[in-house]
Parts: sequence; C-alpha cells; structure tokens
Amino acid sequence: MCLWSKLQRKRTARREAEERARVDAEEQARLAAEEKARREAEVKARLAAEEQDRLAAEEQVRLAAEGQARLAAEGQARLAAEEQVRLDPEIQRIRQKTGIEMVLIPSGDFLYGDDKQRVHLPAYCLARTPVTNAQYKAFVDATGHPAPFHWRDGGIPYRKEDHPVVHVSYEDAQAFCKWAGCRLPTEQEWEKGARGTDGREYPWGNWWEPGRCNSSEAGWKDTTPVGLYDRYPSGESPYGLLDMAGNAWEWCEDWHYEGIRRCNAQRGGSWGNNSGVVRAAYRAWGYTATGTSYDGFRCAAPAEP
Repeated sequence: MCLWSKLQRKRTARREAEERARVDAEEQARLAAEEKARREAEVKARLAAEEQDRLAAEEQVRLAAEGQARLAAEGQARLAAEEQVRLDPEIQRIRQKTGIEMVLIPSGDFLYGDDKQRVHLPAYCLARTPVTNAQYKAFVDATGHPAPFHWRDGGIPYRKEDHPVVHVSYEDAQAFCKWAGCRLPTEQEWEKGARGTDGREYPWGNWWEPGRCNSSEAGWKDTTPVGLYDRYPSGESPYGLLDMAGNAWEWCEDWHYEGIRRCNAQRGGSWGNNSGVVRAAYRAWGYTATGTSYDGFRCAAPAEP
C-alpha cells in the first residue's frame, strides 16, 4: 500500500471519529437539555401543586369560617325566634292548652316545589312535631270529638302516647286546630319549614341518608315516637322541626276536587313510604273526610306582628 493511501485512510478515520464525537456531544447536549427541561417541568408542576394545595387549604379554612359564622348566625336567629315565640301570649296559650311547642319561621324567600320557584312568605309559626296521641286525647276528652277508630274504648294504643296521632281526617285535624286556637299550615308554609330557604331535597340536606327518618327503609313498619330522629344523625329541618320526613303524612290547607270529592294536600310521607316520597317537595292528595294509618297533622299559627 502506498503512502498516499495510508494517509487517506488516516484522514478518513480521523474525520469519522470527529463526526462521531460531534454527534455524541450533540446527543449528550440534547439529553442534558431534555433532562433540564424535565426537571424544570417537575419543579413547575410541584410548585403548581403546592400552590393548588395552599389555595385549597385557604379555601377550606374560608369555607369552614363561613360555615361557623353561618351556624353562629343561624343559632342566634333561632334563639331570637325562640325568644319571640316565648313572649307571644297567643303561642304560649296554645302551648299551655295542648303542650304543642311552636317554632317561628322568619319572613323571607324560599325555593318552592320541584322546580324551586322563589316564593316569599311572611313570618309564621309551625309546630316542632306532629300532634301526638296524648295531645289529641286531651282534645277528645275536652270536646267529646270521636277518637280515632283504632283506639279501643277511646284509649290510646299501648305505649303510643308520644307517637303521632293517625287515622285522622282533614276534618278531624281542622276540629283539633279550632279547639287549640291554631290552624293547619298551607303547603308553602309546610315546605319552607321542612327544607329551609335553599331548596334542599330533605330536611337535613340534598342526599338521602338512611337513619335520619322513619321511612320504609327504616323497617319499623309503624309510627315511632315524635322526635326519635333528633339525635345524631339528626333528621331535623333547618328550623329545628322534627319528623318533617316520614312517620306520618301531614294534612295541609290546600285542596282541590276529584269529581265530587274534595281532596286536601298531604306532605312529608309516612313510615310506609320510601325515600323518593318523603322528599320535602313531594305532594299527595287525600280525601278530606277519611284518614288512614298513615295520616296525621301538625299545627301552624300566625306570628305576632
């Protein structure tokens, strides 16, 4: 091999080595740049996540503070309402006569019905619980009004003094209210008392939760003492009303005719109804002159001007 050929091969080998070195250097630079970009992206993502966590924590603190402030305001409003009711002589007269505890429902708007129509109501009072057998017995004894047909010899069923009275018609409920010096609620009054102002589905919130009321899911297959579900988890409404879902249907003033028979609205559902029926916005109609083992009522009264 001539000297020229050897030199040529050496030059070619050197150029190839230089090219490989350049390519390797470029590849290393590219990998280094990618690694740097990856690390920078990770840092940015970590910082963004930390910022999101910080904002979420601040939002949680803010919501908790707002919730505490709202609960405090609601508590103060409830105390003020209770004091107003306590000082109302007419409400106190009703309580002394019947044992019924009234709760003031403040004036204001609320969301009514399944379509959540905004409705304004003046202040009024609604009984904390449905009328019990014991309270109805006082009315029967004082007036001679017929007792519910399932009361043997006119006596309250065994150990059911504090259960809601049932087997009462709309007319029976009206007679009790006239004697007690109060009235039945309208549907709107009943519903605002049950769901508050925010349009919730149930007295306790928007979602069905077993154990908060006496519906068919509870398995009692009968009425239960009023206020049984005031313990945790509570089934009370935003105004502290009890048994607004389940236990016994409650007669309201609103009515219409089906043919020649008058029907009155009923609200709240009963022990025999499921979660879809005991919603605050659900309405049933009952014949005015009849009452079943599901039918009871609670009282309403005007608030002191």
